[in-house]
Amino acid sequence: MRARWLLAVTALAASMGAVDVGAASPSLAQAGGGATGCDRLAWFGTDESAIQQIYVADDDGANRAEISTVGQGTDPTANLDPAWSPDGTRIAWSGTVVTLTHIWAADADGSNRFATSFDRGGGGPTNNLVPAWSPDSTRIAWSGVEGTTRQIWVADADGTNRIEISTVGQGTDPTANLDPAWSPDSTRIAWHGDVSFDSKIFVADADGSNRAEISSVGQGTDPTANFDPVWSPDSTRIAWSGVADAALQIFVADADGTNRAGISGVGPDPDPTSNDSPVWRGRASELSLTTTASGFNEGQRAVGTVTVTNGPCPASRIVITGVMLPCVASPTASATAGTVSGSTWTIPSLAPGATATATITGTSSGGDCSSTVSASAVPATATAVTAVLGGAAVPCPTTPPHGFTDVASTSFADADITCIKALGITTGTSATTYSPNNFVTREQMAAFLARLWRIA
Repeated sequence: MRARWLLAVTALAASMGAVDVGAASPSLAQAGGGATGCDRLAWFGTDESAIQQIYVADDDGANRAEISTVGQGTDPTANLDPAWSPDGTRIAWSGTVVTLTHIWAADADGSNRFATSFDRGGGGPTNNLVPAWSPDSTRIAWSGVEGTTRQIWVADADGTNRIEISTVGQGTDPTANLDPAWSPDSTRIAWHGDVSFDSKIFVADADGSNRAEISSVGQGTDPTANFDPVWSPDSTRIAWSGVADAALQIFVADADGTNRAGISGVGPDPDPTSNDSPVWRGRASELSLTTTASGFNEGQRAVGTVTVTNGPCPASRIVITGVMLPCVASPTASATAGTVSGSTWTIPSLAPGATATATITGTSSGGDCSSTVSASAVPATATAVTAVLGGAAVPCPTTPPHGFTDVASTSFADADITCIKALGITTGTSATTYSPNNFVTREQMAAFLARLWRIA
C-alpha cells in the first residue's frame, strides 16, 4: 500500500521590496478589517494638567494607559513623537525635564524608563528630538544639539555606547543634522545635514565610519535643499526630496549616490510639483510554492520536495520553516539554493523567474502522517501561499491471513504478503500458493503497480 503524505508549507513570502520595518509610525495589519483588540497604538495627548503625555491602547480602545509617568525619578513633560521598537516590546519618545529635552525609552507598559540621551557623567546633547529605532530593536538614533550644532547620535537602547556619528567622516562636517533613517539591515544610517547653507543627504555606517554625502554624486544638475531620506527595503538605495529646475522633486540613487535619477518628472506631462515625503513599498511578493511527496509503509524510503518560484522582481532573505516529512524521524535535506538546517530553509536571494527546490528524504516510521507545518519569511511581508499534498498513511491490514502454504510464518515478508493479499494487489499463483521464489515479469509488475495506484 502506498502511504500518503501530508507536506504542507505556508509561506509568508518576502521580496526585496518589503515595507520599511524601521518606520516609526504606528501601523495595523488586520485580516478582514475592523478592530481586533490584538494590535497596540501609541500617541501623545494632553492630560488634565495640560501636560503632554504618551498613551498606549489596544486598537479597539481597550486597555488604554498613560505610560510616560510610570517610571522612577522625575517625570518628563512635553512628551512627543512616540516610536515603537520593531519587536513591539518598547517605546521611545522625546520628553523634557526642567529645560532639557531627552530621548526616553521604556517597556511597553512604561516600566524600566530611562533617558537614553542623558549622560550620567554630565554633559551630553540637549534638545534631543525624534527617536528612530534600529530595525533589530537594539539601538536608537536621534538628533540632538551639542554646543550650537545639531548632530546625529546613536546609542544602545539602554543609553550605553552613545556616539555622535555626523562628525566622524572626512571633509567638512555637516551642521543642522536631522531625520536619521536606519537601513532595514540595521547597519547604516541616512540623514540630511547642511553644508555651506545647503541641505545634503548623508550616509554613514552605524558607528559613523564611511560617511559620504550622496545627493551631489550623480550626473546632471545636483538637487538642492535635500531632505527626508528613506531606504529601499533591501538597504541598497535611498529616495529623498530635493529641489531641481525650481521644483521639489523625488530622487532615487544607490546608497553611494551613483545612478541618481529624478523620478517625479518622468511620467506624462504635466509633472507634479512640490513632491515630498517619499515612502518605499516593496512590490508584493510573487513567490509561489509547490510540493511533491511520495512514501511507503514503515521502513520504506520517503521523499518530499518543496519548490519555490520567484515572480518578476528580485527576492531576498527568504526563510521557510517547517520543511519536513512528518512520518520521518530523522530526515536528510538538500537544496538547489540556500541551505536547509533542521526544518528551516534559508535562501539568500532569488533572481526574477528563478526556482529553487529543497528535497527531504528519510525512512518512514509509519503511523499517522497528518501534520500542519508553517513557514515565515524575513522581512515578514507579502502574501501567504499554502500548498498541501496527501493525507495520512494507511496501515497495512494484518488480517485475514494470506493462506499461502508455501510462505513460512517465519519469512521476513510474511506480514507484507498478508498486506498486499488483503488489499487485492496480489492473488497468488493459486488459491493456496504464492510462489515466493518465482521471478516477476514486466507485465506482472505493471499489474501490481496499477492495483496499488487504484487503491492509494
